[in-house]
Amino acid sequence: HELDNGQISIDLADGSQENCDLLIVADGSNSVVRRALRPEHTLNFIGVTSILARTHALDKLPAPLEKTFGGAIGGDGHFVFVASSDQTSALWDVSYLCDPPREAKSAGTMNDNEIDAVLAEVRERTKVLSEPIRTLINETLRSSVAIFKAKDIVPFRNHGSVIFIGDAQRARSPFAGNGANMAIMDGLSVSLVRLLDQALRACIHLNDFQRGKAIHQELPPNFLNNEYIRTTLIRLYMKCNDVDKARELFSTSSKKSILMYNTMIEGFGKNNREKEALKLFEKMSVAPNVFTYTLLFQLCTQSSDHNVLQFCKTIWKKMSIDNQKNPYVSFAFLNLIIKHEQISNWEKFFSQMEKNNIIYTVMMKGYLSNGMAQKAIDLFFHLDKPDEIVTGIFFNACAQLNDKTTLDLAEKVFSRLRSPSDRLLQSIFTMYFQHKDIPKVEILFEKIKRDVINYGSLMKLYNDQNQYEKTLKLFQRMKNENIQGDSTVFILLIKACANIRFLSLSQSIVKQIPPNFLADHWLQRSLIDMWGKCGLVDEAQRVFNRIAQPSIVAFSAMINAYGLNGKGKQAIELFHQVPMKMLDDQIYVCVLNACSHSGLIQEAENIFNEIPYEKRIESVYASMIDCFARSFQFDRAQHLIDEFEKDHSPCPHMYMTMLSSARNKKDAVLAQQLFDRIRLLFSDEKQILSSATVVLANTYGLSGNLARTSDLRTKMAESGLKKVPGRSSTIVNGEIVHFYANDRSHPLSEKLYHQLDQLKDELIQHGYQVDESWVSRPLVDGETNESVLWTHSERLAIAFQLIQNPKPSFIEIVKNLRICQDCHTAIKLIAQIHQCSIVIHDANRIHHFDLTGKCSCNDYF
Repeated sequence: HELDNGQISIDLADGSQENCDLLIVADGSNSVVRRALRPEHTLNFIGVTSILARTHALDKLPAPLEKTFGGAIGGDGHFVFVASSDQTSALWDVSYLCDPPREAKSAGTMNDNEIDAVLAEVRERTKVLSEPIRTLINETLRSSVAIFKAKDIVPFRNHGSVIFIGDAQRARSPFAGNGANMAIMDGLSVSLVRLLDQALRACIHLNDFQRGKAIHQELPPNFLNNEYIRTTLIRLYMKCNDVDKARELFSTSSKKSILMYNTMIEGFGKNNREKEALKLFEKMSVAPNVFTYTLLFQLCTQSSDHNVLQFCKTIWKKMSIDNQKNPYVSFAFLNLIIKHEQISNWEKFFSQMEKNNIIYTVMMKGYLSNGMAQKAIDLFFHLDKPDEIVTGIFFNACAQLNDKTTLDLAEKVFSRLRSPSDRLLQSIFTMYFQHKDIPKVEILFEKIKRDVINYGSLMKLYNDQNQYEKTLKLFQRMKNENIQGDSTVFILLIKACANIRFLSLSQSIVKQIPPNFLADHWLQRSLIDMWGKCGLVDEAQRVFNRIAQPSIVAFSAMINAYGLNGKGKQAIELFHQVPMKMLDDQIYVCVLNACSHSGLIQEAENIFNEIPYEKRIESVYASMIDCFARSFQFDRAQHLIDEFEKDHSPCPHMYMTMLSSARNKKDAVLAQQLFDRIRLLFSDEKQILSSATVVLANTYGLSGNLARTSDLRTKMAESGLKKVPGRSSTIVNGEIVHFYANDRSHPLSEKLYHQLDQLKDELIQHGYQVDESWVSRPLVDGETNESVLWTHSERLAIAFQLIQNPKPSFIEIVKNLRICQDCHTAIKLIAQIHQCSIVIHDANRIHHFDLTGKCSCNDYF
């Protein structure tokens, strides 16, 4: 039977089913397929009776049967056909006109008397014929004698996806035995048509329109008139946007089939000629089929003209019930309703429809596209046996709702699935990805097809969750599986390197970027950002200079790179090169931060005053407030806060900036005032309160009030607030090593602390004195101010590097918090004594300690 998609479905004798695009029927005059698809083309008696049999085994076949076969026509209207059936036996057939028809007898159904009578009749009918017929009759195997009525079929014309050839397709003369020959000729004709049709289809698929047109010009007239070839030509010209030529082929066709109409309607739609498609539909000379309706509804779904809805509604009402129930037609019509109607209307229509998985699929997609994921999830549970597609949509809906209840529900459905397909696992992977559930995503990653897209997805998730080292390890696995990274993957790797901030790692990744990716705008911006955060400003500038027309993003990244590395003047210079139309809050923030890190307060104020008031958003105000606070101009900073809060809600970042600067100034009174204000304004924000409490405690410690510091830390513990521990990381031989303050977890701890003692002695010999004011907590038994400061995480990282290489030329360390003043002083001396460049990336900026013992921040941090 024919499917709605134009394919043929065949039910085989063993119970299995096969689908195909073209079915060639050559199973003879009693064709099983013809009986199923063309029951009107039955075999009819043609007035001829045949008596036939075969011989028993002979010592020798009579001449000329050992060499050939053939037939003879007797003068009295009899036809005799003889042929060998194997090397020792032969068959014979005697046919004659007989009307009315004689009773048929199958072999083995006649008794001896009946057989004797039939053989006698045959001898009489063939008495005028010569050998070998007489010998064959005399040597007949009696049990093989049969009588049958010859039948023919009325010839019919092929069309559609089923081609009948040979005896299965036209009348068969009982005297000709020509069915095999006709089948060969028919097959040749069909193969030529199909060959030309497939060649044209290949041109369409490859967009080789010139070759397709050339084939058209060479086609003989008889092939050009073939329905399939003409339809494929119409499709060719529609795809190359030559609608006029397609229309000409259609209009000059002597027989316009439904296939041609559908191709024209589809072509009009793809060429944005929906009105012509609708007019053609109205003028159709053949009845539309389900594919026609589906095409029409799909076309109108994409239309921006809402009047097509009423047109399609009218068509829907006139359609037969069978067509309305067709899943593809109802699918397309429901899509149309969802596109053009209010939700209540398409819900009403859905309630009246005959339900199946396809309809549920459309409805759930409709809910998702309208931001109603919960309704899609609820609808899913109305299905008794959801298929793979609708189950995938269910997981997509769960991905949109970021709550634990939905995730638990999705996991229950997942647990009930038996051998989910790759496609379904991909949907589940995406759901866990949206929920940022790294452990579950990692489990699914091992089950799905690992391609560059899925590797990129997992890298992005790692980056979003600040697990940058996992991103780099995943890239190594990707290479081991011989999967080539695309530009997106390298952008994600660059982002990971920018946040890890180790120069050697960044350089190793950049070396692996294919040269053709380096022109990608987003990759260039990412490289500028990475080189800036890794402290290699010259390299960032080199990338920036290669960009012919820098974007807002590129300007912002380069200005920020200058600012992070203490090059405020260069940042200001570049800022003034930015076209006025590109100036936005991102660029303003970057240049103001650059001024702040370099102590260029007046320059920052000049820039801020030129910013239009409507562009002075929260981040711009916060950056200018940081400039004033960092230079201890608290009154001016407070003035900006008051100005901002006239039209906006209080911003915690502004107050934290002020509080941090009060700590740097060791002004406990101001710090307490600011803390009280923060506690009043942001009482529900635990992370802010925790950070503010830590800064206040440090401020009291720096001012010498260790009792108050202890009290604040005790209250923090009682309230459940936690201080973020300081951590420093360094890299040796490509491996990242992490240290915490007073850390003794490393296997080389004994050597590490011995190296620390040596460093301390070296620094003391060069005039170093511990700044005890930076001990911001009470001492415990066995501790001294000196021991507390000397076990800060960044000093442990430096000592570890010196163990690995006693005479290093370069050390880089990344710290998650701001470096303290005492560590800053000590590291300047270490760089000078060991003649080693040291780069410290702290939470605020990058410190470049050179061989002369100077820092790029000029002690302004």
